[in-house]
Amino acid sequence: MADVDKWLADAAKTTTDVGHEIDSNQIMRRLTVEAGPALSLARQDTRLVMLCAAMAAAAAMLLIAGSEKFGWKASGERPEALWLSTPPAASPFGLLVGA
Repeated sequence: MADVDKWLADAAKTTTDVGHEIDSNQIMRRLTVEAGPALSLARQDTRLVMLCAAMAAAAAMLLIAGSEKFGWKASGERPEALWLSTPPAASPFGLLVGA
């Protein structure tokens, strides 16, 4: 029990130390210099949005590059251009134009 009493006495000395005075002006100056929590949160959100946009752009570029590269190799032929004046073969208009 003597250890507990000694610990409580040391704690009382630490918390009631009169040598340290609180300088409220210094605290207020420090608070005006530091960014508020709303600004910190906004900066973090902005970083996350930019990171997500960059990752989405990189994924889209890889997807496009991969589909072009592997899509043509799988079919073995390049897709032909479909002209607006050429109707599809299944269209009845194709019989009139002679496609």
